[in-house]
Amino acid sequence: MTEEQLRKGNEIATQINELKCFLSAFNDEYGANVIEAEYVKRRDEFTGHQMSDKTLDLIRYPDLSKLIVSYISDKISNLEKQLEEL
Repeated sequence: MTEEQLRKGNEIATQINELKCFLSAFNDEYGANVIEAEYVKRRDEFTGHQMSDKTLDLIRYPDLSKLIVSYISDKISNLEKQLEEL
């Protein structure tokens, strides 16, 4: 295995681990599955910017939850195949 292959393999393994950890947390029955979007809103020209966020509670959107789980599971499978090919 070359140094480049080892570096690429480590990157893929890190991504797999990251996605598996997220999926585990996402599927936790006691977790609060939400999507959070952070944005900058202007209050006025004197006070400048203010950070704010909006959350979307996925318990109200089960199809979106299924889509997220399916996408991440497929991504993990593809990354594992890439790792095996190295």
